[in-house]
Amino acid sequence: MDRFVDPPRTLYDEIGEQEQDVFITVKSAEEHIEKDWNIIVMQLQQQNESLMQTLQETTNDLEKSRHEKKELEYFIEQQMNMHEQTVEELNDKINQLEEKFIIIQEQKSNETILDLIYQKNYLMLENDRLKESEARLLKHVNVQPLQQKSQLSRWRSTTYALIAVQRFQKLIQ
Repeated sequence: MDRFVDPPRTLYDEIGEQEQDVFITVKSAEEHIEKDWNIIVMQLQQQNESLMQTLQETTNDLEKSRHEKKELEYFIEQQMNMHEQTVEELNDKINQLEEKFIIIQEQKSNETILDLIYQKNYLMLENDRLKESEARLLKHVNVQPLQQKSQLSRWRSTTYALIAVQRFQKLIQ
């Protein structure tokens, strides 16, 4: 057939050419489809790798956050324990100081009461000595003591005694 410029054509030749065109078209379509599938698979693999990397980073961040949370919970628990201990210690110190204050106040009031008792006893002794001295002086001068003192003289004597006690206290302090 190579010898002919236009070789004769038969129906079989035309069908063969059509089949060959279809085969070439199908083959090129299959190649395109396979290329498209390869491109899609590569894109999916890249996305999968990216998602896996993001998942790994997120998992690492989650673990880190969980670890930090545990550390913070531990720190807060320690702070609460320290706070409770400090509050207990301060309450104990306050109670001790209150007890000491009460004891000191009682001692001061007891001392004051004792001081007043001693002052009263001293003044009573002095008063008795003055009465004895006055009685001896009156007996020596031969003057009869007055039985009843007027209320005015009693009031004066009380006032003088109070003034003397106040001056005595000022001298002591």
